[in-house]
Amino acid sequence: MGELAQSPAERDVPYSTPRRREMWVLLISITVLAVCVRVAMLDRYPAPPSGDFGNYLTIKNILLGNDVTGEGLRYPPLFFVILIPFVETLGPMLGLKVLAAIVAGTSCAPMFLLARKRTGPIAAVGVTLLFTFSQAMSEMTAWGGSPNFLAITFFIFSLYFLDRAFSPLRSLRWNAVWAGAFAGLVFETHHLTALVMAGTLAAFFVLALAYSKGMPRRRTYEAMLWVAAVGALVALPGLPTYLRMQGDLSSSLGSYGPATFTTLIGPGGFGYITGTLWIASTIVFALGTVGIAHSLLYRTWPKPSRMIIVSAGLAPLLLALFVVGEAPSRALSFLPIPLLIGFGRFGSVFARWASGIRFQSRTMKRIRKTALALLVADTVLLTTAGVNWMNFAVDWYHPIERGELDALDWVTENTPEDAVIATSGKMLSGHMEGDRLGWWLQGYSKRPTVMVGSERFRLFEDELRSTRDMNRFFTGTHVLENGYVQVSDQFPLLYRGNPEVAVRSGGAYEPILFFNDALHEISFSTSSAPGVERTRTLVGSATSELIVAQEGDMLSTRVIYSTDEFYFTRDTVLFDRTKQVELRFEVTPKPGTNLSGLTLRFWCPHGLEFSEVDIEGREAMFVVDGPWSRPIEVEVSVPVDVPGFAGYNYSKSDLEWGLPVIWTSFLADAGGLETVLRISPIVDELDEAAPLRYYNGHEILDKYDVEYLFVSLDLGLHAEKIEMDSTHFEVVFRNSAVAVFKVRP
Repeated sequence: MGELAQSPAERDVPYSTPRRREMWVLLISITVLAVCVRVAMLDRYPAPPSGDFGNYLTIKNILLGNDVTGEGLRYPPLFFVILIPFVETLGPMLGLKVLAAIVAGTSCAPMFLLARKRTGPIAAVGVTLLFTFSQAMSEMTAWGGSPNFLAITFFIFSLYFLDRAFSPLRSLRWNAVWAGAFAGLVFETHHLTALVMAGTLAAFFVLALAYSKGMPRRRTYEAMLWVAAVGALVALPGLPTYLRMQGDLSSSLGSYGPATFTTLIGPGGFGYITGTLWIASTIVFALGTVGIAHSLLYRTWPKPSRMIIVSAGLAPLLLALFVVGEAPSRALSFLPIPLLIGFGRFGSVFARWASGIRFQSRTMKRIRKTALALLVADTVLLTTAGVNWMNFAVDWYHPIERGELDALDWVTENTPEDAVIATSGKMLSGHMEGDRLGWWLQGYSKRPTVMVGSERFRLFEDELRSTRDMNRFFTGTHVLENGYVQVSDQFPLLYRGNPEVAVRSGGAYEPILFFNDALHEISFSTSSAPGVERTRTLVGSATSELIVAQEGDMLSTRVIYSTDEFYFTRDTVLFDRTKQVELRFEVTPKPGTNLSGLTLRFWCPHGLEFSEVDIEGREAMFVVDGPWSRPIEVEVSVPVDVPGFAGYNYSKSDLEWGLPVIWTSFLADAGGLETVLRISPIVDELDEAAPLRYYNGHEILDKYDVEYLFVSLDLGLHAEKIEMDSTHFEVVFRNSAVAVFKVRP
């Protein structure tokens, strides 16, 4: 196969005019197809999918002088400069959709040109279709990767012109200038792509100098100089933005580092780029590796071309392994570029080899046709799957429908321009992500916003601080933390979560169980009916203020409920840097009341389940698990010195909420009852930034001068809690999707 004649593209000989026109027709057709498919997908909802598009409006507004964040420009600006005329002409929603489709489609042009240069025009068509409709690129369309797409376009153009610079038939200087200019535009467009671009160029220059045989060093130095000089000149205007970004970067990004094997091969690693049809994708990438290896072994590509393709594969792979190891898919998304070029190379070489066999029997012809048909079928299958995945991803990521858009319009028209709004966002992958609504509040409604979210993906330190605080507020009215465990109390009494226990897992506090003081059952009799045992809960009881106390390394809260028959006291105790919560309950009868028993219940949080439940004596052990969270082992125990323990019971579905529930019972003396539950999750993750501390939710709102709460009814629990607290919040807008509350002074 190594002795086959090269195509004009591989010899870098210009095509004839008719052939060139044919290739331009193919390129324009693929680009138009990619743009039209994306416009159709994105226009299925009133707003583009993902909160990122709302953030793009925020950055566009900053460039126009309306900075609701108060932090200035902290993103590479080029894409947002281009966005301005689209939004001003077409409106915010349509402008975002059209530009998103265009920048995604433009990546077809350099990919086709680079693939045609090293594989031939027919293979380049398949390579370009596989690239633009790959599942990684399709999903990027949905979650809002428009700056990424534009930067990828510049990235591939830079590789294309760098390849041309070493052709003896082309001008080194002008092609190196273009390569440097596009590299600089990458820097002006997207920070991660700029890192991949820098890594690719560095790897290429190192390889070019280390293996310079057959490559004149003077030509290599000249190309390096032009690319570096022009790239630096074009990138210079964006340097202040990068310096500002560097100064404001979130401390949570410090968790990035080497990838684990599980992370690398999982859905956040190679699984992301192989997609749902991982067998077909793996075959394509494996054959792509074979195609690259063929060019290295048989030297069918010029030496600089081989080094460029290898460097384009090494850079994202090394970044995924050693830099962005916690989210390797971000870097691995660039790996299909060289692998698909290699796949195109394999296909074109195989086709020429198969057609060049001198003596072909009928069986050999069938084998040849079958093999080529399988390659074409794999290409068609993956392209179709990519389009279907884009359709699914748009449905998955979109947060804004008609109800949310009406609520955003209400905020725009009925709140002061400087009113700070807090939002709990919408559910995504089992978690409430505030930026799914918060960025739209900032960008579309142009209001300062603080929001809940995943701490490890907050890019800037001020965003991380406000996100941690909003996570606390929307978790509970009163919150205790010690780095391992978080305990929150909700008020008023009837709301579920008095208290709720969460543990640190995956860079956030994940709930593992919750109680509800209102539903504890107390059995008793009265002197007026001594033989009649009654059971009542704390519904309707008078409630004391929450009392907070800290002594050394112990932090505790106390709440006292009073009924006509007894006092019920619950203490929550948390020690510094311990993996345990202690709940102490005391029931004191009033005169004329004789206690007989107490039943305490705790439930599994919504969206999770108790599995591997094992009850033995005074210990109940189980695993809290769910589709989007890591399994967490938990042990609930009653100390041996606590009298009256009567055992545990477990049900997979209770009558109150249909949730898994475990309850434990105690027998009381006539004079009263005291008992203790110790909750001991088995966790290792420590939040170093969370000392033993108490947080008051209302004080958190005051800290950020929050005037309104924008609460999705997607799950309903946050709205339920806030709506019941009419002392502090007033409903000012509500539809089927969103409730807006005004914070009472």
